[in-house]
Amino acid sequence: RLEITENLALENLNGLQSLKYIQESLVIGINSRKAGNAKLENIDSLKNLNNVGGSINITRNFKLLNVKGLIGLTKINDNLTIFINNDMQSFEGLENIREIKGNVF
Repeated sequence: RLEITENLALENLNGLQSLKYIQESLVIGINSRKAGNAKLENIDSLKNLNNVGGSINITRNFKLLNVKGLIGLTKINDNLTIFINNDMQSFEGLENIREIKGNVF
């Protein structure tokens, strides 16, 4: 499980470029009234990620513009949730997903 939550100064995910698989879930942001990652603008460093064994939750990243960093993702074994990302302009980056075993929120 990879959780990137409540990092108020985090602007990107540099350093995660070699990540290809997450056995459990990926959480970017947080599911509460607090700010998730208030300054996170992109997740481009996740471009080599191709499979997530659990769910993906991208919530309350107020400056996140898009999910282009998920371009390599082809399979999610549970839910995909993208919610309350106020500056998000597109869902570009999700076009290569071939299988979601859960729901999309």
